[in-house]
Amino acid sequence: MMIRLSIFLILIFMVSCAPKIFYNNISARDWSIQKEKEELDASFSYFSGSVYQDIAIEKDGELKLIWNTNLEKGAIEFSLIDTKGEKLWNSTKQIKNGTEEVNVPITEKGIYKIEVKGYDASGKFDLKWK
Repeated sequence: MMIRLSIFLILIFMVSCAPKIFYNNISARDWSIQKEKEELDASFSYFSGSVYQDIAIEKDGELKLIWNTNLEKGAIEFSLIDTKGEKLWNSTKQIKNGTEEVNVPITEKGIYKIEVKGYDASGKFDLKWK
């Protein structure tokens, strides 16, 4: 029993000391993310890959996306993917700091995805939708 506990603690220690986290298609260091119903916030010392957030669109019209980036290096890119898996909208790679917004026309209700791609980025972002 004591040996199993020791091995378990050693494994936990090794994992906690890892310089980067790899899961799905993301590589990150010092990764902190908060997902809410209409908001996605993240901070990181390194982010490369993609994260997704499903959002339910209940009526036709426009979806307003507002994002703020504060990057020390690298770039971030935001996309909106429709119910068929096609990109409806794509931001340019965000390499500067500041706030931007866009209104994306929505023609059918359903579950859409917001994708955030990191390109060897360091910093943080905040993305909201209405």
